[in-house]
Amino acid sequence: GILCVCRIPPSVCSSPSMSPQDQDAEPTVQELLQQYSDDINRLVSSLNDPEVSADATPLLPGQFRVVYDAIWALRFILSHIGDPAGALDAARKTLAWRRENVALLQAALDGSPPPLPPSITRYLVAGVHKATKTNDPIYIVRAGLSNAPALMSEVSQEEVVAWLMYRREQVFLECDRYTRESGRICKMITVNDMNFLSLSKNDGRFMAALKASSKLSEVYYPQMLRTAVLINVPAFIKVVSRGLMSVMPARTRAKMRVCPGSTLTQDISRCPFARQWLDKAAVPSFLGGTCTCPAAGGCVCGIANDQHAANLRADKEGVCHALVPARGAHEVFLPAVPGCVLAYAYEVERGTLNGHGSLTFSVVLRPEDALDHPAGAGGARDNSADLVLVAPTKTRSDTGRVSGEVGVPQAGMLVITWSNSGAALMSRGLKCAVDLRPPAGSCAGSEGRPSLDRDPHPM
Repeated sequence: GILCVCRIPPSVCSSPSMSPQDQDAEPTVQELLQQYSDDINRLVSSLNDPEVSADATPLLPGQFRVVYDAIWALRFILSHIGDPAGALDAARKTLAWRRENVALLQAALDGSPPPLPPSITRYLVAGVHKATKTNDPIYIVRAGLSNAPALMSEVSQEEVVAWLMYRREQVFLECDRYTRESGRICKMITVNDMNFLSLSKNDGRFMAALKASSKLSEVYYPQMLRTAVLINVPAFIKVVSRGLMSVMPARTRAKMRVCPGSTLTQDISRCPFARQWLDKAAVPSFLGGTCTCPAAGGCVCGIANDQHAANLRADKEGVCHALVPARGAHEVFLPAVPGCVLAYAYEVERGTLNGHGSLTFSVVLRPEDALDHPAGAGGARDNSADLVLVAPTKTRSDTGRVSGEVGVPQAGMLVITWSNSGAALMSRGLKCAVDLRPPAGSCAGSEGRPSLDRDPHPM
């Protein structure tokens, strides 16, 4: 179980490929290995000394396809230039952590879900989506669609930290692979989409988990962040930015960039960073690009690109409670395959001040091939291909509970809507639950959901 960290071999990587913009001027991996060869060799010698590393023997050789060699050690040296003791301490802690988290790391390598509650991805919408023009992985956070209070009501802070570290390992594996293939240091770009962000979806427990994972990542995954971009920044950015900055290490804060404008009404090319680093084909449609990932249900965590609100948490009876704003709507998006049956139940709540009111309920299916055509700048979408499964039906608050079922004729995205567009001032309360009953096989939208013997599952 003793780790063998290799010294620098005569040749460790292929010739670097040409990169756009200023990437050409960056030192290659080969040049960096030569420049810091003495520091690297001292580090790996110390790691291979049983007396030094006895308490940090990590993984059995070959257990992972992570190569603990000079290229792996280089990132620690670059993060601790002039501080060999700091580089050694970080490397030892990293190896010890990897030994203690075998199942988590193996899941990241296999591309399988981590050994953590699956509900995390329902409330925490973040993940890798394609790469930049220079093949740096793009890690996207849809902050406005994340529901931190609901998340922290169902999972522990430690589980959230573990999930964030699982995501970071996924990025590391991609960066390490491309670093070795290209001969240049590959780092990730993080894009934090702040559209639809609400301060009510903040939670101190989540911020603590985010802060803890940021500190761990700085130690265990050095030299992994190229730039952190904030996009679609809301008017209350001063309040939000103080919270964000407080959980980020100083090195991360120094790499922060803010893109102007809004991708709901403008093309992403207005952002200088996007023009330099991103191809529109690699950018999700909710960020002003052309990618929709229809087969996955959406570009990040399978959440529909057109979704504009965080997923809700059900109460102990299994019902979700939503407040539908005046002139607005509550929407649920579910990917489905032919033969599924959508079951729904809902009730419009009576207002305490404005008495009875109504919402308009409808269900449409956006065919899978139509999902490849995102809304353009300004948010306009051609809905002519939508199939109406339940025609718009006005339901008053004195109607009581409404329920029903409808079959899904072809693959696509179900959009279940409760519209309050007719109200000029008053919001309307809604209790709702939806679910997909699979056909003979399995159904894309029903995974992990309970049976419909009694009531539909809440969304």
